[in-house]
Amino acid sequence: MVENKLTEIVRPMEHIQSDTKPTSKKIFGTFYASELFWSAENNELYVRGSHVKVSLNTQKFTGSGQFSFLNKVSYLVVNRTPMNLNDTIPLSDKKYSLVKLTQEEALKKYGDTARMGAVEITLDE
Repeated sequence: MVENKLTEIVRPMEHIQSDTKPTSKKIFGTFYASELFWSAENNELYVRGSHVKVSLNTQKFTGSGQFSFLNKVSYLVVNRTPMNLNDTIPLSDKKYSLVKLTQEEALKKYGDTARMGAVEITLDE
């Protein structure tokens, strides 16, 4: 069991929510975390760490523990490498950029495997 502890909430906790619509607007921003986990159980992407900081165009928060704010990630690319479900991806606690592409952008860039959208994560520092 992972315990979450938010240390700063820029938006109320109930507004830190997953984006469940595959056709929703583009999401982008930066985050700091120790690792990522892409769950095969629910296709959610989790950021984990003792000093997690998320700053997106849709929400901002900091805390420690495990957090999910992007539901149903259908295609994940980290530092230009496609990931697999149930992958745990170690990060360097540095600043990372996150972009959730629209379905149209993902299909054009990655083909049919990303027809439901894609999330791209790259080291920003």
